[in-house]
Amino acid sequence: MSEVTGVANAYSRILAVEVWNFMSIEHGRVEFDEKNIINLKGYNDSGKSAILTALKVCLLNSNPSKQVSFIQDDKEYFRIVVYFDDGVQLMRDKYINGQSLIEMRKDGQCIFSTKEGKALTRVSEIPKPVADYLGLVTFDGGALNARSCFEKQLGVQTTGAENYKMFNTVLKSEEIATAGSLLNNDKNKLAADIDAVDREIQAQKSILGVGDKITDGMLVWLKDHDATLDGIECAEDVLARSKSLVEAMNAMPRYPELPIVDMSQFSAVGTIHGIMSELSSLRIQPEVPSVSDGRLSSLIAIQRIADELDPVDIQPEVPVLEFVQLSALMSIEQTCKALRSIPVYSELTNVDDRQVQVLLAISGVVDSIGSISDDIARNDVNLAETAEELERLQAEAANHGSKFVKCPNCGELFDPELMHSHVGA
Repeated sequence: MSEVTGVANAYSRILAVEVWNFMSIEHGRVEFDEKNIINLKGYNDSGKSAILTALKVCLLNSNPSKQVSFIQDDKEYFRIVVYFDDGVQLMRDKYINGQSLIEMRKDGQCIFSTKEGKALTRVSEIPKPVADYLGLVTFDGGALNARSCFEKQLGVQTTGAENYKMFNTVLKSEEIATAGSLLNNDKNKLAADIDAVDREIQAQKSILGVGDKITDGMLVWLKDHDATLDGIECAEDVLARSKSLVEAMNAMPRYPELPIVDMSQFSAVGTIHGIMSELSSLRIQPEVPSVSDGRLSSLIAIQRIADELDPVDIQPEVPVLEFVQLSALMSIEQTCKALRSIPVYSELTNVDDRQVQVLLAISGVVDSIGSISDDIARNDVNLAETAEELERLQAEAANHGSKFVKCPNCGELFDPELMHSHVGA
């Protein structure tokens, strides 16, 4: 459905009514004069009721369930057109299949239609654009402010629920009417303002239209005046910016005056600062005495030997036993073990406690001697391996230009250059 635009007001006067194929009228037109008195007069069955019914159907959608029966026999539709003095035409069609068409036209242009594209629809109530144009207060498919004597008297013959809904609708319509009146006032004021502006424009046009009174000197003066105004505006912008700068400068904190620094000195200070920053990140090591390459190589070799000797298990020195003594001790140990395995009976002669203590001590010595002999054997193997490693390290030191000698007194390896100090020690 299209929207209504360009409608003058909702209180236009009806000029004429024209109907086709409606009840007893195949085609008829009734026109009204400007006296605002409508008086239909005619013989019985001349069509007076048909015209009134056509007005109610077109304007108020009266008798919606009986409208198809108003179509004349052997006709497909009826049409009603109401003409208003503001140029608006309201047309209502009803077809035998129940579909309807309502259109509003103004000055020959369609401003509202119930068609959807080119398809007709069923119209069950007064469309809102039509109701707004006619100023109707619609309720329950009808109009509250336009009724006939054949309808229920409002508030008398209507029920309580109907009265509640009806009066609620009337109150809302009153609010809407008030808002519409205020809107119309605003529209009128806006139209008056537009007219005033238009009059001012027309006055300016009339002044400009007098071209013979405008000389070349006046045009030059106007151009100079315009340029002067542009310069003043630029100066005003500069002054505004200057004012902002002055305010910012006044807001800045004031520091005491500093002496002028030569840029070369400033660069030197920056270089010194960079060097100091790098020096602060350096790690200063304590000064150590210089050592010759030969002594350093000797120290490295000695360190390697010490690292390799560190895991060697050094056993305490034990006295050297002769093999005969060792065999005797082992025989004594076996004898003691045999004696311990002999059961002691009560009928045997008591043994002196001191003899038992001696035998136990001898057994402990024998066990210690056996453990010591195993340690001696392992130490011999370790000493042999250490001697081989010392010889290998001595050969490597000789290949690197270093020489070691063995002390005749203690057997320690040392640098020949340190021989006198070692002997003195």
